Amino acid sequence: MAASSTLGNATVSRSTSSDLGLLTRAAAALRRLFVRWMHNYEVRRDLERLDDHLLRDAGFDPRQAHVEASRPFWASCTLGRTWDR
Repeated sequence: MAASSTLGNATVSRSTSSDLGLLTRAAAALRRLFVRWMHNYEVRRDLERLDDHLLRDAGFDPRQAHVEASRPFWASCTLGRTWDR
């Protein structure tokens, strides 16, 4: 909620701590989303670079890995494995 005061004909709003808390939470959520998207992009780029025999050595079906690599960065992983570094 914003506090407001009137100066002549203009109303001036001041942020309250609840507004700042909301903005902070929204910024943190956007940052987490950006980090997840960057992670997806990097993993999919790395998948594209791996040879089929390396994918099989790691326990992945090459066709499934290539399908995953072609997905957009905003889509969730479908390989059923976490791609942690």
